[in-house]
Amino acid sequence: MDNMFLWIAIAYVTGSAAVWYLRPNNTVSTIEDTVDKLIKDGYLKTQGTGDSQKILKHTEWCNEND
Repeated sequence: MDNMFLWIAIAYVTGSAAVWYLRPNNTVSTIEDTVDKLIKDGYLKTQGTGDSQKILKHTEWCNEND
């Protein structure tokens, strides 16, 4: 085997293992936390409360406030 191929293969396997090991375990929780923070900070506009809460499109929000 060529030394360059072996070096690239080892680097690829090592990098893939590191990403798999270091990735967030609960991606859904991370997404929920991000959306909740965007709503709290006013970057996303919502309608309703609780489980019936809906994120409004920019055009919907602008039309309601014109």
